[in-house]
Amino acid sequence: MKRWKAVLMACLLCTVVACGGVNNAANNMAIPDTVKNTMLLPPDTEPEYELTPLTEKKSYTAEDGTVLAECSYALLTLHVSNQDELSERTAQQAQQTVENFNERIDKRMQDAVSFSQELGDMARNAYESGYFTLAYADEASASGVRQGQIYSIRINSYSYSGGAHPNSYTDSYLFDLKLGQFIDPAQVADDPVAFQKGAAELLLEKAQEQDEDVRAGFYPEYADVISRWYEGTVLFDSEGMTVVYSPYELGPYALGTVELKVGYDELTELLGPGGLERLGLAEENPE
Repeated sequence: MKRWKAVLMACLLCTVVACGGVNNAANNMAIPDTVKNTMLLPPDTEPEYELTPLTEKKSYTAEDGTVLAECSYALLTLHVSNQDELSERTAQQAQQTVENFNERIDKRMQDAVSFSQELGDMARNAYESGYFTLAYADEASASGVRQGQIYSIRINSYSYSGGAHPNSYTDSYLFDLKLGQFIDPAQVADDPVAFQKGAAELLLEKAQEQDEDVRAGFYPEYADVISRWYEGTVLFDSEGMTVVYSPYELGPYALGTVELKVGYDELTELLGPGGLERLGLAEENPE
């Protein structure tokens, strides 16, 4: 009896070893490249973002047909042109990015239309009081440039509500497509604080290189205004960074708009590797 038990145990042991050998051989079998390729998921399609016009016009007239105020606004909204080609997850992220951008632009348009109504009432009061000489106006025109993952939106505005002359000014928005949100200008760089300081020094040099007539029109505190460049109108394009100073910022109305531009060759170290990548310049400046 003991002998039969020993024989049975030996048979069972051989069976286990044999099965284990078969499994290990199967696990170690090389998978053909053609099979491996079919096991890999295709790369996800990247969203293709585009800017489209958002316009609104308002006109206000007196009962006798006199035009009291005319307002025109041409802003930009963001959308994805290849939405149907994206995976569900990527499409959701892209949609959230679009909504974050358009929410602020829509709010600006609403504020502009609301102001146009106020301007129409002001013009009507002036007309009825006998102080009206020229139709009031309010205008805004936007343009956008994409550099890397950053959209620079420039908005030129013009307004007239009586007085000696109209007023004009320029402001901007910077939008990071990867983050899906608006950013402050210094956030483009790896070290925002160092970028603020270093760019201020470069901009001051550019201001001092302006024509003598321009420099003569600067306010005494113009250097302090330039040192806070990141609080103002900042734009990035293929050539570099431009800071726009509207009338009354660096000097009186007669000075007009002053634009100071710094090239990327001067900003490379201040931007850092990450900053260059955000602006699509990493390959051009591999260091």
